[in-house]
Amino acid sequence: IWKDRNSLIFEGKCLGPENIAAKALGLAREWKNAQQGQQTKEKKLPQVRQNQISLRQDLIECRTDAAWNKEQRRAGLAWVFKGVTLSSPDRGSTTQDFINSPLIAEALAVRSGLCMAATL
Repeated sequence: IWKDRNSLIFEGKCLGPENIAAKALGLAREWKNAQQGQQTKEKKLPQVRQNQISLRQDLIECRTDAAWNKEQRRAGLAWVFKGVTLSSPDRGSTTQDFINSPLIAEALAVRSGLCMAATL
């Protein structure tokens, strides 16, 4: 996700949400398999046409993060919204039990951020 964000900011290229999510899932599976000592087959992602988009000043940026405790199977989730239209950054955090991996923790942080975005 960060690589695609940097491509957007520094090169003006945007893949689109569906393609970014598909790419992120593929890389996550690759990472998980590497952690388990398994070798994965290389799969090529479908080629996507790069679209140019202009950055708008009225957009609100959402950043998320997660921390995971393996022994307790617990995660801390956080999000922050920043933007010109907000008087101050809007922040939030929570904890979640029964989390089996850091990847799940990060996904839940993104989900929590998206749920909070609906209330803005």
